[in-house]
Amino acid sequence: MNQATNKKSPDKPPAEPAGKTITYTKEKLLASQRYKPHRDLLNALLADGESYTREQADKLIDGYLKSETEPVFHKHGQHGHGKGRKN
Repeated sequence: MNQATNKKSPDKPPAEPAGKTITYTKEKLLASQRYKPHRDLLNALLADGESYTREQADKLIDGYLKSETEPVFHKHGQHGHGKGRKN
């Protein structure tokens, strides 16, 4: 009697079956709980009318976050202005 029910959430993309590539529209990915923390970022990164795999969406997110968090080291006398200023 104590059986677990398998409820599928309508806003969560299903797990991808082995050997098959499933794509999702931008709208479907934005509506999923999986991408809720990065919804604004995905909205900016994904093109309207295109479809993406979850792997592609994950790579776009990771690539953006890594590019935003890489430390920027300035050589002495340079303050983010390229090769330095001459006064």
